[in-house]
Amino acid sequence: MTIAFLQLHQDCQCLAPGLVSRDAQCQDCLNQGAVGQLLLSPPLQHLLQLEQHQVRLTAGAILLNGAWEVYRASLAEPWASFQASLKNSSAHFPWQQAAEKFQISFPELPGSELEPLMQVIQAWNCDYLRLIPYFSHPSPEKQLPPDFWPGLVVEVNQLSLGLEQLFGNMFQARYLIQWQQRQINPLDLGLEVLIQSVAPCIATGCATFAAGVWHITAVPGLADGETTMAPDRYDLEATTFKLRQTHLGQKDHADTLSPGLGVTLMPLPATIDQDMILSDDHLENLTQLLSTLPRSIQPKPLCYGWQIPTETGLAQISRVSDHLPEHPPNSHQLHLKPLATGIIATPGQALGPALVITESMAAPNFGSQQSGFIWVVVNINPEWLPGLRGAAGLVCERGGLASHGAILARELGLPAVIGVLDATRNIRNGDVLYLDGQTGHVAHVTEITPVLQPRPPLLFAPPSGPPPPTPRPTLRTQLYVNLSQSQALEQLPKLPIAGIGLLRSENIFLERLSGQHPTLWFREHRQAQLQARFRQGLEPFFAAFAPRPIFYRSLDLRSHELRGLVGGNQYEPDEENPVLGLRGVARSCLYPELLQLELATLQQIHDSHPGPIRFVLPFVRSCEEVVFCQEQLNWVGLSRVPDFELWVMAEVPGILFMLTDLAGLGVKGISIGSNDLTQLLLGVDREHSSLGEQFNENHPAVKAAISQLIRTAQNLGLACSLCGEAASVYPDWVEWLAGLGIDGISVTPEALGRTWETLERF
Repeated sequence: MTIAFLQLHQDCQCLAPGLVSRDAQCQDCLNQGAVGQLLLSPPLQHLLQLEQHQVRLTAGAILLNGAWEVYRASLAEPWASFQASLKNSSAHFPWQQAAEKFQISFPELPGSELEPLMQVIQAWNCDYLRLIPYFSHPSPEKQLPPDFWPGLVVEVNQLSLGLEQLFGNMFQARYLIQWQQRQINPLDLGLEVLIQSVAPCIATGCATFAAGVWHITAVPGLADGETTMAPDRYDLEATTFKLRQTHLGQKDHADTLSPGLGVTLMPLPATIDQDMILSDDHLENLTQLLSTLPRSIQPKPLCYGWQIPTETGLAQISRVSDHLPEHPPNSHQLHLKPLATGIIATPGQALGPALVITESMAAPNFGSQQSGFIWVVVNINPEWLPGLRGAAGLVCERGGLASHGAILARELGLPAVIGVLDATRNIRNGDVLYLDGQTGHVAHVTEITPVLQPRPPLLFAPPSGPPPPTPRPTLRTQLYVNLSQSQALEQLPKLPIAGIGLLRSENIFLERLSGQHPTLWFREHRQAQLQARFRQGLEPFFAAFAPRPIFYRSLDLRSHELRGLVGGNQYEPDEENPVLGLRGVARSCLYPELLQLELATLQQIHDSHPGPIRFVLPFVRSCEEVVFCQEQLNWVGLSRVPDFELWVMAEVPGILFMLTDLAGLGVKGISIGSNDLTQLLLGVDREHSSLGEQFNENHPAVKAAISQLIRTAQNLGLACSLCGEAASVYPDWVEWLAGLGIDGISVTPEALGRTWETLERF
């Protein structure tokens, strides 16, 4: 197939206003053989319509679908072979497995095919190109948002390699999960590429029109308005372009072009942050450009990306995108200003006012008045859980997929986006937000009073029909659930699961402290009251699941979670790295009175609700810690109750070399915590949003360590289960773990259905 392109210039007559012709034959624009290749997504249609209205645009060309056809043809056979080899009957696409096993090799585009396009590009007199993909799908309901993929910047002489990289990125894990979630076969997609010249810019930004007002954002450099900085904002009257108001942003860096390096980040002097980025002349030039935009052809509000090149100083339109989601929740009249993009922690959409909570604030006094807010936080503190249950959504600055905030959001079924830099600085209390957990976008709603509706109840039932109340005996690997929230207890005990594979006791305990450090309760001789409160929080889980086993993980309290409580500064050390500090059984050894309270509480609950207890010690570093805890268990008497077993969490890599000694001490099993095990093996803080891609539980070292843990446990006669997030986030892990012969797998509630389907095949 001939590789065709459409050049952006002022004299093209191929397109009538509002209509894209699939038979366009303008010889100045379209190479021979381009008939039938003109798919053109709406943003590209708008861009071409701006050409017809003589709007000044960034020099560019549209590489039509034929180029993707060349690459797609080479993928058909290996893709079909790969799909046939997968032993997965569920609808969940094994994206992580695809990222590891699907090896692709694209053919290089012949130079003769690209020569006509290169001749056009040479006339632009630029050194770099921006490649922006636009997708189309035969099914309207599977269309992708225009900003689904940001594209990349390449040198002019690397265009062919850049296209190969652009198309190859479709089969990386971060996008394969998108195909899986959207139930899209990437080979069914049409793909056109907007190729634009890239030059140094004074400023870039976005302009949106709504309710008679132009809303303009501006940042220094090349960011196209998509940046982690808070942009300067300008509001102008629609007809007169009179400046109504401005808002100074925070500008500490700029993306700029560096010879041989491409786009690089350049720090800016502090004085830049004190003034608006656009001078009066630049703002006037930009408003003149906006005045030429033909609003009469817009079927709906649009966002215009603009830039002011350093060389000419003349503003130009660089791209056009849809300003609104097709179907925003609870309303059809939303006008949105994009704010940020982060990591998808929980899918779903949320609309509501922002509740901004910073680290310097005292613990909020939660009540019904906080219900329906979208929480905007630096990090989630467990003692905030009572209020978080009534939230509409969550925006978190820190964390990755395995962070505590992401874990809690998934258990609560709360739409959540994490890793959103400077969210608490750029969003103000009361700002009405729209959060899209399908794309990771967070936007500011400018012209609507939200109609907040309660989230529908989570339905955890497997798709195979009404399950019996007890586990089916056909599962060789038992299926458990991770829990810390009691709302799910109405549904979950009815499902065919073996029990609770991880009861996160610290979340329940912290809720019962009333914002006071536990040592304060003991110093004021209120431990009996604290024990009663703790029992009140724990007992519903044991009552609901009896007589099924509960893997109760002992309190894993960390100093940074306790320092924010009343008395925390007095009783807690200020640790630089709490992940490696006073936590897990180390804290139990230092504060035995807290462990004794915990054990006595379990003893009381067991007397009322007999059933198997698996007491799991967290973050074990030495055998001496286990011996100390055994002494406390014997002293309280809990170790003598029927069906009691002592387990340890396999989180610290040193556990690999302690299993023989642990078995000799009478430990009955290990529960693999893949979250902490991964961050300690790889040296990556799982709460660090910037290192999200480095926190990879599929790393060969992590999988090798888990395989060794399972094999060694089997040889020693120890039971073995996994309760980390890996089996919930990566569906192919379930098949892998079951194949290794693991005894049990514990997942989040939303992952129960697909995990059951996989385990049924073993």
